[in-house]
Amino acid sequence: MMQTVSVDANISVHRAFVLSALMPGWGLSYAGLRTAGRSLLAVVILLLVAFAVLMGAAWLNAITSVLTGAVALRTDFWIGTGICALTLYAIWVAALAITIDLAMRRRAAAGLEPQRHAGWGGLFSWLCPGAAQIYGGARTFGYLLCAASGGVLLLQVIAALDTGHRVRALFEQADPLTLQPIVLAERAMALLSQSDISAGHLLGDLLATVAMALAMWSLRRAPSGPTPAKRALVAGAIGYLCPGAPQLQQARPISGLLIVVGYAALHVTSAVLVARSNGTTTDWLGWLALALQWGALLEAAIRAAITPPTTTASVS
Repeated sequence: MMQTVSVDANISVHRAFVLSALMPGWGLSYAGLRTAGRSLLAVVILLLVAFAVLMGAAWLNAITSVLTGAVALRTDFWIGTGICALTLYAIWVAALAITIDLAMRRRAAAGLEPQRHAGWGGLFSWLCPGAAQIYGGARTFGYLLCAASGGVLLLQVIAALDTGHRVRALFEQADPLTLQPIVLAERAMALLSQSDISAGHLLGDLLATVAMALAMWSLRRAPSGPTPAKRALVAGAIGYLCPGAPQLQQARPISGLLIVVGYAALHVTSAVLVARSNGTTTDWLGWLALALQWGALLEAAIRAAITPPTTTASVS
């Protein structure tokens, strides 16, 4: 039988999100789906136990292989760990989005005004691209962004599997008689660092940037704190995560869009050059991106501190 969503005048979207972020299942229970929430919680606990056991076995096998000179790694441990981690992440992200949606529906059924807060919106978007759009009322678009982030995650998994095969080949091709654990570990870490500039990771960063920028534009002029210090802190945090986003939230589309596009272009260009030149010509791009990030961050924080607060919606 389909579960119904009960009406609770004390429902808070922010509290529901925090509970769901701490443990998937808690948020659903708080949002009204108690049976589904408890079932999901049980599944998550089982997956966490399996993840811990497989991770411990994988690291024990890897350490033993290096210390004893044996180069045969048990890849089944790492594959099992990856499957558990991917499943947990998918459940966690889906639970966040659904919990926000359910909590908003319960507030609407109780006749409460919608909650709008720039800081919460930034946190939602950072943890789950698309969740802030659901928070802002664009449910369909928000779920589409969540689905897109899931597709990008698959690309990241493919890149991680490819890196895992390369690391395994590195260990298998090493000579047990001349094996130097430190050198071998350095080469393995170099291979792992290359996955950070894969196409999947770049697309993930771009998707997160677009989701945050659009979320802040949809929450433009929304409250961000009752005091200058809190408003500056929120603007600074959002600006650190996505340079240009606080300018959009402050209803300054031209400056915000220029900063967002400029920072994203620097990030992508730097990653491409690192992949082609092993990082020998990209230091200046990194410093330029850092200067743009902190300059935009400080400018937004100062403006937020000196701008009177807005109170157009509930923020509790």
